[in-house]
Amino acid sequence: MRILPRPQREAMFEIYSFCRAVDDIADDLGPREPRREQLQCWRSDIDAIYGGAPPPALLGLAQAVRAFLSSTRRLHGGDRRHGDGRDRRYPRSRLGDT
Repeated sequence: MRILPRPQREAMFEIYSFCRAVDDIADDLGPREPRREQLQCWRSDIDAIYGGAPPPALLGLAQAVRAFLSSTRRLHGGDRRHGDGRDRRYPRSRLGDT
């Protein structure tokens, strides 16, 4: 990431931080329900970012989203979900992700 221009590099760090936080929740070996609740909080926070009212802790991520992600590329799909929760715009990979 060092070769990216500073604004893009900083945005990538914000996005990477988000990905790490969500991945840590998913990888946790604890009970499922608290992890689902934590992921739902993230979904609500992402909706708030796209709704123009980001939580204070996510102002950096909100800035990265505004600067580099179009409004049509949501981080989760709202009503565009398969029955198993996957976003319809992103089909299963050949690796068999679930």
